[in-house]
Amino acid sequence: MNAFERFLVADRSSREIVKLASRAAATESTVLIEGESGVGKDLLATCIHYASRRAEGPMVRIDCPNLSEDLLECELFGYEPGAFTDARGRKMGKFELANGGTLYIDGIDTLSLVLQSKLLRPLQERAIERLGSTSARKLDVRVIASSQHNLVDEVRKGMFRGDLFYRLQVIHLKIPPLRERKADIPALALYLSTDAGARAAKPGFQIASDALSLLATYDWPGNVRELRNVIERLAVMAMDTTATREDILAALPSIEPLGRHQEPLTLREMEIVYIQEVLRRARGNKSRAASILGISRKSFYDRLRREGGAKLH
Repeated sequence: MNAFERFLVADRSSREIVKLASRAAATESTVLIEGESGVGKDLLATCIHYASRRAEGPMVRIDCPNLSEDLLECELFGYEPGAFTDARGRKMGKFELANGGTLYIDGIDTLSLVLQSKLLRPLQERAIERLGSTSARKLDVRVIASSQHNLVDEVRKGMFRGDLFYRLQVIHLKIPPLRERKADIPALALYLSTDAGARAAKPGFQIASDALSLLATYDWPGNVRELRNVIERLAVMAMDTTATREDILAALPSIEPLGRHQEPLTLREMEIVYIQEVLRRARGNKSRAASILGISRKSFYDRLRREGGAKLH
């Protein structure tokens, strides 16, 4: 199974990101992933791990924005008994837990400058010291970090250490917001509708083609996370197993029916997106995809040739 299968792409910029991420997975280099909240940074980090030689090792995540500074330091590096007042036992940190695998530092842009400085040694020397210890522990850990902010700007403003940034961005991936990759929206909506239908006890739940086109006119400030929530709402609200254009207007009142900034997707673009999703569900089996579409294998192969392999793979 392709580790990047879940990172659905139809837009050209998204295909380029997956291409770069696939190359990153084949290396041991540190990776920095930037993008707004909800664009899929966590998913891309997971895909890179499972496409790498470390796939059999642990994938350990630390959620920086939701932990205090003191707790973050303990969670990252671990501690020895007596390291601080309540340290009665010994604890391994996330770096040690990720040994032989990948440590994903989510929201590295939220770390203080003091804590940023403490990440330099693990990245440069592949070694850490637990709090309260004087001995270094060598580790085999690949680090992937994510940031909602542009770290070049943060370095310029003095909010992020330049030396840490340069160690992190050996491979630098920027995921555009959903509003800048409109072609991904129908494919994502189709993918999410399967899970949403199951949650709403509506197996076979789907979204009408004109409704998909309408979804692509909205800017999605919450990105994929917001799209997922809207699809789940549609699955609950829809009168039957097909969500209509009217259902979308009811579920998302702020949507502009004609799209102020974006033209609706053409019928041809919609067909390409649909065929991509059918191929994904058929796990690349073209005979099965033709059967799902209700056309002959010859007709399906003719269509693939007309559209070109790059678009439909």
